[in-house]
Amino acid sequence: MTAAVKETSSLLTASEPQGKRRGLLWKVLFALSLLAGIGLFFGLASKTKQHDKNQEIPLEAMSMTSSSSSSSKKPCAFPRDFLWGVATSSYQIEGAVDEDGRGNTIWDDFCKEPGAILDDSSGEIACDHYHRYKEDVQLMKSLNIQSYRFSIAWSRILPNGDDKDVNQAGIDFYNNLIDELLANDIEPWVTLYHWDLPSSLEERYKGWLGDELPDKFANYARIVFEHFGDRVKHWITINEAWSSAIGGYASGLHAPGHQSPTEPYIVAHHLLLAHAKAVHVYRTEFNVTTTQGGAILGMATSGDYRYPLDPDSESDRLAAERAMLFQLGWMTDPVYFGDYPKVMRERLGTRLPEFTEDERKLLIGSVDFVGLNYYSSFLASEPKEITPWLGYWTDIHVHFLDDESWDQNHMGWNGECICKFRRTWKLTHNLHMFAVAPDGLRSMLLWIKERYDDPVIYITENGSAERETSLQAALVDEQRRQFYEDHLMACSQAIHAGVNLKGFFAWSLMDNFEWQFGYRRRFGLCYVDFATVERTPKSSALWYNDTIVQNGRNIYDHDQSRQLAQKACANRQLPEKVLIGYGSDLEAVRKAVHHGVNVVTWAFIDFVRVGDVTDDARRKMLLKTEGIGMNTNLDIAGIRCLRTELCKHGYGRVKHLVSVGGWNGAHLDESVSAAEWYNAFKLIVGDVFDGIDWDLEGHDRMHSPTNYFTANCLHKMGAISRMAKRDGYLVSMAPPQSYLDFHGTNRFSRYINLTDPTRDWHDEFRYLGANVYAFLLAKYMDAIDLVSIQFYESYSRAAMMIKKYGVSPSDYLVDYAKRNLTLPVAFSDDPNVDMPDQVVELPLSKLVLGFANGWTDEHNDKTLFVPTCDIQDAWNKLAVHGSQPRGFMFWTIDLDGSNDLFFAHELSRVLSNYTD
Repeated sequence: MTAAVKETSSLLTASEPQGKRRGLLWKVLFALSLLAGIGLFFGLASKTKQHDKNQEIPLEAMSMTSSSSSSSKKPCAFPRDFLWGVATSSYQIEGAVDEDGRGNTIWDDFCKEPGAILDDSSGEIACDHYHRYKEDVQLMKSLNIQSYRFSIAWSRILPNGDDKDVNQAGIDFYNNLIDELLANDIEPWVTLYHWDLPSSLEERYKGWLGDELPDKFANYARIVFEHFGDRVKHWITINEAWSSAIGGYASGLHAPGHQSPTEPYIVAHHLLLAHAKAVHVYRTEFNVTTTQGGAILGMATSGDYRYPLDPDSESDRLAAERAMLFQLGWMTDPVYFGDYPKVMRERLGTRLPEFTEDERKLLIGSVDFVGLNYYSSFLASEPKEITPWLGYWTDIHVHFLDDESWDQNHMGWNGECICKFRRTWKLTHNLHMFAVAPDGLRSMLLWIKERYDDPVIYITENGSAERETSLQAALVDEQRRQFYEDHLMACSQAIHAGVNLKGFFAWSLMDNFEWQFGYRRRFGLCYVDFATVERTPKSSALWYNDTIVQNGRNIYDHDQSRQLAQKACANRQLPEKVLIGYGSDLEAVRKAVHHGVNVVTWAFIDFVRVGDVTDDARRKMLLKTEGIGMNTNLDIAGIRCLRTELCKHGYGRVKHLVSVGGWNGAHLDESVSAAEWYNAFKLIVGDVFDGIDWDLEGHDRMHSPTNYFTANCLHKMGAISRMAKRDGYLVSMAPPQSYLDFHGTNRFSRYINLTDPTRDWHDEFRYLGANVYAFLLAKYMDAIDLVSIQFYESYSRAAMMIKKYGVSPSDYLVDYAKRNLTLPVAFSDDPNVDMPDQVVELPLSKLVLGFANGWTDEHNDKTLFVPTCDIQDAWNKLAVHGSQPRGFMFWTIDLDGSNDLFFAHELSRVLSNYTD
């Protein structure tokens, strides 16, 4: 009985009466047998067709826009035996380069070359893993890591590279590491070669250019198998042969730093032969023994997917396929088919080495799995002209570029690198090498499945470099967490599409020496302070731990999330008449909604440079791409839960905005751009809130530079508003309440800027007034849905005038509302604003009248509420004049839940004939 039938049988036994169980079980068995028969028939049919190793796989079948066959509407549940691991490499983390007999490597030499490393560093200390391996094993154990992929430093075992002098101290170190892993239930996956070739082999044989190197590697592998093979059952012979060949011998960005049109093909040839000979050594000398046998072996191969720029263009489709074959196919075709891809033979001629018949036999079948190192994808097209230089990139004859919709992480080849590296390849291939393209991983896995007849696959590396300049900036690495979630979702989709994916290794366990970038690029799940080499798990590490424990069930299909987001966007429609309540207390808001509030404005929130946030307790999350922190006292998780609860009770149409600024807030950190601010909002809380409310009120710390209403600040608000409106969010604005004093004196300046920090703002409202919101309306009216004219507050001179001179509150309200519909503004009075004088018109559909918790008398006794009878009277008079606004807003939904409930109830009654 198959495992599936056993599981079905047990489920039936637990849930059905005996009579029904028997009949239903036989039906299930019959159905499974029928399906098995059908599968056997088509399986046999498919086996009758010989796979053409040079057959081009239609890229349309793996289109990045097509996911009908792989998308799931449920949480990802990976196979029960799915393997979760992390990966590192010896030179990047070990340090101790001059200790215990370790020999020199080509990377030790390369790091000494001027300009070779971005920060002029080396792996001399790195993460000091050599001395801290026990601490690192405990770190992995705390994160529930199941497997640890690490590499052995060839020169720590054989200081001179050959098998004459075995370094016992190196043997002891790796023995201790392996034993420590196994003692903590962590399975070792060992990589034999991760780029740190012993210098003596470079000096004597010209490194991988020498014909002797495959045999030298096989002898080294024999010693490693002999000492560690009784406990290590998973081996990776070569890590990224493509990177060694191209980085070390084409671009010159990696050791040994060559730039040649022919050497990469010789190096790759020797690396493949080294792999095949090492596997042959294991299978003929060790696999027959009881203690040493039973291991699986493979290579870890670079594989970035290439989409045709124009899917309808045959030349672009061929270019994309050619690029794939020149990378992953170059290193994988020989171990499955015994030769390089046909397109490489055609384009390279005699520059591509030939395999002998014996070598073909060694190569074919020399892997038990495909190890895929995936980081990014490209768009590919047929170049318009042939490049003027010789070498690998000309041989491919493909033009690469990024999809503008793809995000970027911090690994891109930026201007800093171009200036630092004086390399021709760098200057001519200025690509964002690490565009974030999780769909490309799914497509890559499907491509491998199709081309190599459904092999076992492990993701041997996948990760993201982020900009993390401090421990505080790194601890909540939201972009990396999102990167892993998206890519694991792609893995799940591929598994559901039939890909035989068995495991995933995150790169990397910790920040480390990142080759030519030195310590300027951080991939780690754990932060490393390179001054003290202390390790601290980032939030992505904690999330990965949770993912392992739940076997991926904490990951949800983002196709479904996008559909839900689109549905939510479609539902971001304001009620015909709005009743807006400002608040921050969950229970008070819950009650206010039940009493008629249909737009909640939560106060307050802002996004700032992490270094600018002084209260660590308020530093909640980080932006996806930069060190931007969310500064708020709001309970974001609580608001999420409240929204779910309100939907269940029929209040799903209530809209939730988040307020920025205000009396107790700040107005847009000058160091944060509009795009950064909006991206932070969308990433961190874009699923919680339906939009943004700009509260243009000031607070009593007006000397703060972040609180100046400069023209730049207002332009930033407008730019954010347009981005939000483009994505379907709502945007509202609340102008300074007491400064719109049409019945007061002319002491209120119409200037827009707050460039004078010396004035006492209580006595002289010199830099506030109608222009603050009129400027936004004049420039960005198309992006603003509501304008709440705030008619209240203890310092409102208008309110005092009403009490002092006996003006009818309802008449004042009517006049106040009508005056705000047309606002003549002399922008030319302000030397800092380049705008003509004009009349700013506010549509009634955007106007909202705002109130607060009481009028005040001369003694500042705030006990008298705005009489709702006067509000009702004003509302009726506005209806007669055809000037009824969109609705009401009130401040505030009090924490005690009493004043706000009364006010919400009363205002809702005024709107009752209109509120939907």
